[in-house]
Amino acid sequence: MFDFVLPGVALAVVVVLFLLRVRNATLWRATVTPLASIIVSGFLISGPLLSHVVAA
Repeated sequence: MFDFVLPGVALAVVVVLFLLRVRNATLWRATVTPLASIIVSGFLISGPLLSHVVAA
């Protein structure tokens, strides 16, 4: 029973986020844009950091 709860909730969240009304909401775009920028910055930092840690 519990093996289906997490995938079910994840699927429900994905469905809600892909609804046209949610995707076009101004508040949603204002939230997603800074989060995407933070995530990309993390990827840009993690490469040189990992290289430094592994090479040492």
